[in-house]
Amino acid sequence: MNLFQDLTSFLLITFLLFSTSKCNTVTFRLHKKVPDFQQKLQFLTDAHMDNHLENKSNLTLFEFKLANFNNSQYVGEIYIGSNQQKLDVIFDTGSHFLVVPEPSLEWQFSHTFNCNLSKTCQPFEDQSAYLKYGSGSVYGYVADDQVSFGNNLKPTKTSFVIATEINKFPNEFHADGVLGLRKIKDLDNYFVYPNAETIAVKNYSIIDNMKAEGKIEKRQFSFFLGNDNSGELGVYEAEFTVGGYNKKYIHGNFSYFNVIHGNYWGIQTNGINVDGVNLRFSEKGIMAVIDSGTSLITLPKEVFSSIIPVIKEKTGCEEIRRFMCLCSDGPCNFDPEDFPTITFEFNGFKAVLPGKSYVINIEGYNVLEIIGLDMTEKFIILGDPFMRQYVTIFDEEEEKIGLAKSVYYIEPKSYIGKKLKLLFLFVIVVVSLILGICFWKQSKKKDEENIRLLKHTEGEISMTVLKS
Repeated sequence: MNLFQDLTSFLLITFLLFSTSKCNTVTFRLHKKVPDFQQKLQFLTDAHMDNHLENKSNLTLFEFKLANFNNSQYVGEIYIGSNQQKLDVIFDTGSHFLVVPEPSLEWQFSHTFNCNLSKTCQPFEDQSAYLKYGSGSVYGYVADDQVSFGNNLKPTKTSFVIATEINKFPNEFHADGVLGLRKIKDLDNYFVYPNAETIAVKNYSIIDNMKAEGKIEKRQFSFFLGNDNSGELGVYEAEFTVGGYNKKYIHGNFSYFNVIHGNYWGIQTNGINVDGVNLRFSEKGIMAVIDSGTSLITLPKEVFSSIIPVIKEKTGCEEIRRFMCLCSDGPCNFDPEDFPTITFEFNGFKAVLPGKSYVINIEGYNVLEIIGLDMTEKFIILGDPFMRQYVTIFDEEEEKIGLAKSVYYIEPKSYIGKKLKLLFLFVIVVVSLILGICFWKQSKKKDEENIRLLKHTEGEISMTVLKS
């Protein structure tokens, strides 16, 4: 694969990011295309559900493995229907509905869902769905059926959309569909109800349905996204946990923040710091949407423009265009660690992204996984680069998001330098103490020896006096 194809795939993502915009859209997302992707999708057959876990609170957790494709796409299996039809989907906190293609679209996807082959599928073809996304739209209808994340877990009855038509949908999308994980307030923007008493579509939240059926005690789920720099497919861990989180993937404790948007997993950001340069917003701050279905970090264009001078000054990059860092003789090839550290502030909590977490090398060239877009409604999208740094828990019970350092957390270079300096000072102090103690012991021993000799000499003098 050449650089142009990779960058084209990146650009296509930007046109599909607006599931978090004011128009309330449902989005299929694109990611960097992986060589021989279709041939290697078979890897997903190993990505089944682990045995359920028990945490200290005796809450049942269900953990599902996701296949990591070059840090650009995290794909998991779902099974629909009485005959367990398998589909590979993106687990997407940036959209709202489970959307899967019907058999007429099999030329475009590896797997499709056939309602006629499932004894438990109940179609509502008179309930039309129109779902807008960045570069086109999806038409379909509503259906009810049994859905499960793993073939070892009892399925849950859920409403979803079967897509019958996809307009202007690019070929670079390799999953079969998207499973939206954020509830919305107003369903009327999406569906046409010929019968006002019909309530099938109200059961579209699979997390709510699992809670109602007693499979989980809390409406919580979390993501751990692995960090794969090997160039191979699916070799690093990535997991989606329902009912809570798995402690083995975090360092320290979670910090929790209130969700501030009714339709999206958005929290308040107070500002951005780029290597000591503060980029403050209004007093109210700006919303940051935590979006597992986006491969990039997206900023308002004016905010991103403020970061560019810092990148240029620190790296020597002369221009940033189409995600690439350009030098006078062509694309740059700097060490990602040379790029500035970007820190997002959330009510005192500082989420840190060093250059190595958002800059990748493609064919020896620096490509940024952070972009600026023109937006009528200003917000930030924190996608996979952010979620690789921080295990994220989404709590529907309390309407909160929790962040904790991942076991794959990358320390900023400057921070590592500070730690080394502190370690060096600590070693000097310890060595000084040890030497001081040794010197004190030696001195004490010498004093005791001198006292002993003095006493011995005084004794001999006394004996000599007595004899005389």
